[in-house]
Amino acid sequence: MLLVGCDSKKQIDCNPDDFEEIGCPDVEIAKLSDLVEGVPVDFDYPVEGLECFLVKLGDAAEGGVGPNQDVVAFSYICTHMGCSLKGNYNHDHKLLGPCRCHFTTFSLRRNGGVILGQATQDLVRVELSIDGDNVIATGLSGVLYGEIDNRCCNDAQPAGNA
Repeated sequence: MLLVGCDSKKQIDCNPDDFEEIGCPDVEIAKLSDLVEGVPVDFDYPVEGLECFLVKLGDAAEGGVGPNQDVVAFSYICTHMGCSLKGNYNHDHKLLGPCRCHFTTFSLRRNGGVILGQATQDLVRVELSIDGDNVIATGLSGVLYGEIDNRCCNDAQPAGNA
């Protein structure tokens, strides 16, 4: 069983001995023209149940895409203890946090870097590309909490597939 966050009810049932590399699929997650500055768009990636978000910051960011390099995406999972950061986006300061478990706060302008708290690793960033008006998730930068590398069970449902 892969647990997703210490306070999360999301789980992917599987035998850890059956892990295999699945790679990260390319998944369309939003239309660039539909993004509203400061309003996160939630999505699962790279498999169902692993919550991420996309946001148009309004300011250029490291790793940002789009005409203003201000569109970024990250996992909601804190790299310290795996707690969910969902609902803790601060648009005025372009931060995610503080984590309700141990107060870690991450800078979304600086590649998800830790700016305060217990975490020692940056937030996992979802790699993005733009194809016309489509914002596409293409991979992960960083390792999800509790994992040695970004592996998923071979029976896990990839995100974006019904």
